[in-house]
Amino acid sequence: MNRAKIGLIGGAGPSAGGLLFEQLIKHCQEKYTCKQDHDFPHIMLVNYPFSDMLAETLCSKKIKSELRNCIKDLKNSGCSIIAIACNTLHLFLEGTLDDINFVHMVEETKKTVNKISLHRPVVLCSSTAARNSLHKQYFDCEYATEDIQKILDTTIADITEGKNLLAISQQLSSILAERYQNFPIILGCTEFSYLHEKKPMDGKFIYDPSNIVAERIADIHYY
Repeated sequence: MNRAKIGLIGGAGPSAGGLLFEQLIKHCQEKYTCKQDHDFPHIMLVNYPFSDMLAETLCSKKIKSELRNCIKDLKNSGCSIIAIACNTLHLFLEGTLDDINFVHMVEETKKTVNKISLHRPVVLCSSTAARNSLHKQYFDCEYATEDIQKILDTTIADITEGKNLLAISQQLSSILAERYQNFPIILGCTEFSYLHEKKPMDGKFIYDPSNIVAERIADIHYY
């Protein structure tokens, strides 16, 4: 059976695209009982080296151009389902994407927040996403305080650099226990999604938008 080709945009950071790919395959296996090679989707992963998005003085025009070109390349390659493995990059989307099934990470997170009635979850994200109220544009939430946000930005860079994931996980787990115990936590940066997948953080209510997107892509593909 011919099904839609899927396009994933990664590179922000480079491990996040690989994680979304793995999560998508897992949903295909577990939810849609894919067993043989031909059961799985045709997937294209673009790992693009995006310009710095964490600096206070970033080049928005350049990032928008880079993202626009990635989407164009995937469309030209025949992809009709596209998703971005990065929360912050959604700030730089332009125009409408009505000609494809675009799986919007923050929009899908909103659906989950509403479905399970999460009350004012704390979003762990980049300072750029927080400063521009990316998630607050979609649902009622809280961001980290200024002192914690500085730590989050440092850990995002450390994860991208490939530093000790266990140590980073333990550091963030301590912060969650001390500052956000019993609060629902949304991993609003896919570097944190990658960290949590490899070295899970301690927390009662942690939600991963990357996994939410992976499941949504699988549902669109197989329905």
